[in-house]
Amino acid sequence: MIMRKILFILTTVLTLTACTRELEVDMVYAEPEVVVMSCMEPDSLVRVNLSYSRYFLAVADDFRPIDNATIRLEVNGTEVAVADSAQGGRYLLNYRPSEGDRLRLRAHVPGHDEVSATTVMPRGAEVSNMRIVNIDSDGKSNIRFTLHDPADEDNFYLIRVIQEYRSGNALDNTYCDFSCNDYMLTEGGDIFSILESDGSGETFGTVLAFPDDNIAGTDHEVSLKVRNYRGSTFYVEIVTCSRDYYLYEVSSRLYDDDPFSSLFSEPVQIHSNISGGIGIFGARSRKVYSIPSQS
Repeated sequence: MIMRKILFILTTVLTLTACTRELEVDMVYAEPEVVVMSCMEPDSLVRVNLSYSRYFLAVADDFRPIDNATIRLEVNGTEVAVADSAQGGRYLLNYRPSEGDRLRLRAHVPGHDEVSATTVMPRGAEVSNMRIVNIDSDGKSNIRFTLHDPADEDNFYLIRVIQEYRSGNALDNTYCDFSCNDYMLTEGGDIFSILESDGSGETFGTVLAFPDDNIAGTDHEVSLKVRNYRGSTFYVEIVTCSRDYYLYEVSSRLYDDDPFSSLFSEPVQIHSNISGGIGIFGARSRKVYSIPSQS
């Protein structure tokens, strides 16, 4: 009886290994598209990177920069800057955006239709009462501050915690992990595309991303928890950004996640607001607030 079972198993394995077929898949080659990458900040010159997209199977090929385009920048309906040459696909436009500017980018690349995109420069975040409340018995510092959300506009936030520490004779810094269990911020938005959950209702990661859907027009106290390191100084970075840039950040982080952590997840489509091409033309306003070091 045992010998019959062994013979049955061997026969099954040999049958399965012998039944193989080669399938031919018709892969349609995609022509290169114009890729626009630009994220503007207030009071900084506008920088735009142009390149061609790359066929996904051409892993050995580099991305080709575009140096012969003509780029025009319009602000509130008026053309304010033109750039018609670049090195390595990097264009510099002589304009420094202000909060509230409505910006339109137009790029003409020989042999392609016009590429364009629009965005609005957001206002910087208004924050008060930034402080460390206490240090828990597990060595974590509780950072709290009040976020003043404007009532007359939709806002999108990215919050990070920066740890500055001494490494030898030099100061170094890094974005550090922190947690947040604020239901108003972690529910109803795109928070779980970036932060992870430990099952207790608390989320953690290196960035807290949320729209103002649940706190619109209010003064909301934000509470973060970060592991305290003796002698370190902490800073809170708060970025307000255009909707398109927010969606680009969220989808890019989903794409960059470890593919082996979710083998059965759906493919990620990175957000783009470029007409006639792909990429992102976004805007953000960044503020950094310091917090006293703990002894």
